[in-house]
Amino acid sequence: GVDAQGRECETNLVWVIDWDERIGDRYGRQLRRIYSDPSELFTVLEEIAANGDERELLQFLQRFDIPLDLLLPPRLAQGPRNIKSKGNIIGALPLHHSKFFSDNVLAAYDACLTRLLGKMKKHVDELQPDKIGNFVLIFNAFLTLLDFVNSWAEEKYRANPTILADDWLLIRNCYDMLLKHTTNAWKLVWGKDGYRNRINARLVELAQDEEETAVPFEAYLLADYDQSVAELQEFVLRPLQAFKALQSTLQIRTQQGKLARPKVYDHRHFYLQQPKLTSLEQLVCYIGVQSFA
Repeated sequence: GVDAQGRECETNLVWVIDWDERIGDRYGRQLRRIYSDPSELFTVLEEIAANGDERELLQFLQRFDIPLDLLLPPRLAQGPRNIKSKGNIIGALPLHHSKFFSDNVLAAYDACLTRLLGKMKKHVDELQPDKIGNFVLIFNAFLTLLDFVNSWAEEKYRANPTILADDWLLIRNCYDMLLKHTTNAWKLVWGKDGYRNRINARLVELAQDEEETAVPFEAYLLADYDQSVAELQEFVLRPLQAFKALQSTLQIRTQQGKLARPKVYDHRHFYLQQPKLTSLEQLVCYIGVQSFA
C-alpha cells in the first residue's frame, strides 16, 4: 500500500511473512498457506513427502492445528475456486517414498484427523456466527487431509495391483480409518443436531432481530466447491470409491504363490463392511440433497 505522502509501504502481514522467510520459520509459512487456502494442505504434504523425511511428516502431523480463535471472513462466490482440484492433478506421487505408507504414519494421520474433528465438535457445542469461516476452514482442511491419504494409497497400489497379504491388511487399516472419519464428520455437520442445522437456526434468529435475510451456512461452504453440491459429495466419497475400486482390482499373492481375491472379514474393519459402505454413500447423497434443497 501507500502512506499519506504516496510512499509505498508494507502491511503488517507482509512484514511478518518477510521476517519469517528470513528466520526460516517454515512451519509458520506452511500454516499461512493453509489458512489462506485449505487445499494447500495437499501441496504442503506433497512437498514433505518429496523430501523423503518421515520424521518431518510425523512432526508436521503432530503439530498441525487450526486455532478456534482464528477469525476468517466467510467466503462467498469467489469464482472458480475448487477445494477438490488438488487431488485431480495429483499425477504420479513419489512412490519411492512408500515407507511413508505404514501403520506408524497412519496412526499420525488418525491422530491429526481426530484433533480436527474435536475442533469441529467445539464449534457445534459453542455456536458463534462470526466463527463460520473458522469452521469451514477446519472442515475443508479435514477433507483435504482425507483426500491426500486416499490419493497416496490409491496411487501406490494402482501401480502395483498384485500385492501380499500384509499390503492388503495395511490397505484395510487405512480405509477403515478414512471412512470412520468421513462418517463421523459428515454426521457432525449434516446430522439432525449437527452444525448446519444449529448454526442456520442461530443465523435466522439474528437476521430476524436485525430485519435482514439470513445467509445459510451451506452458501459459505459451497464457495469452495464451485457452488456445486455434487462437487462436494464427490469429494467426500472419494475414499469410499477408491476402496471399492482397489478391492475389485487387486490380487493377493499367497505364500503358495497363488493369486486370491482380497476379502474383508466380518470380525475386523467395521467401516469396510458392505452395509457400512452402502450406509455412508446414502448418508452423503441423501442428507446432502435434503440439506441443500
